[in-house]
This record gives sequence, C-alpha cells and structure tokens, in this order.
Amino acid sequence: MTTVLKVGGMSCSHCTNAITTALSAIAGVSAVHVSLEKKEVHVNHTDETVIDNLYKSIDELGFDILY
Repeated sequence: MTTVLKVGGMSCSHCTNAITTALSAIAGVSAVHVSLEKKEVHVNHTDETVIDNLYKSIDELGFDILY
C-alpha cells in the first residue's frame, strides 16, 4: 500500500533526510520517497494502521500535513 502525504515546511536536503529517517523507522514502512518540488512524501507500507504513525512522526519533526 502507498500513501502520498502533502507536507509543508520542507525546503532542503536536511528536511528530506529527517523525514526519510523518521518514517523509515516506523514498523511496517518499506520505502519512503520525498519530493521537495511537489511537497509530497510517498510511503510504501503494509497496512492502514501505519498511517497514524506517519502523521505523528511528521508532526513531531515540525512539518505540516497539508490537506
């Protein structure tokens, strides 16, 4: 399953690395791709229960989920 999140506040490779590292550490996440241009994070994961953890991790890093 792939979830695409719109994320605000990303501006550099440090942001990309921080998000990739944090989301990759979540159980059930198999891949993370961050696009600064599109302000998107694509996450491959096993099931829907992971989604809450994705939102929580992004929030804890200080980024905003855009709707």
